[in-house]
Amino acid sequence: MKAEDDPDPEGDIMVSIDAADGEMVYFQDSRDYYRSADPAITIDAAEEIADAYLQDRNERSGVVKIVAVLSTVDTPLGLRNGPYHFVYQRSIDGVLCQSDKIILDIDSISGRVVSYSKFWKVSNNDTMADPEPSIPEDAVQERVLTYLHDTYGTDPGEIVIRSTELQWYDLIARQRPSKEPVAVPLAWRIEFDDERYRSQDPPRTAQIWIDAHSGEALFASYNPGR
Repeated sequence: MKAEDDPDPEGDIMVSIDAADGEMVYFQDSRDYYRSADPAITIDAAEEIADAYLQDRNERSGVVKIVAVLSTVDTPLGLRNGPYHFVYQRSIDGVLCQSDKIILDIDSISGRVVSYSKFWKVSNNDTMADPEPSIPEDAVQERVLTYLHDTYGTDPGEIVIRSTELQWYDLIARQRPSKEPVAVPLAWRIEFDDERYRSQDPPRTAQIWIDAHSGEALFASYNPGR
């Protein structure tokens, strides 16, 4: 749809509404292609605008800002500073979700909200695991090395673990086949690399998700190249 005061005949405003509950889940304002090269507002001012927008929607509580960056856009006049990009990850019982999040873009010239996306699949009817892990961080790293050796034949001496983070493995809620409640596992998200991954340009990392209570490997994204 077009705004009445829109000077740009090519820019559109798009809105997506959830058919089940009528909630807005996506919004994008594509105006302002012809813009100055430098931002007119600071990232701190943009963050205040973003926070106020979420507060007006009663969505600021229960989320944690994990990304705040000035992005760029390709315009007919060349590369220009685009919107400030914010990502707010959903937090349940003090633990971040893997997938549930809100993404918000604030125009760096006008301060206008130009994009809003909400990914919210964990429902109030879903069962969350105990937020306190049964398997501690050092023990889960040992389990990862054993799993990689047993599953892929990888020498544990090749593996360097780069990060270990406790999160809700809410992909199970996103992939549910029906509206029936699901049990959302608490999981350790481990990023690691081996000699093959480190030799690539740029270097890459693999990841694996381990249930923080049972020790089961829930998901792995790793290709040892053998």
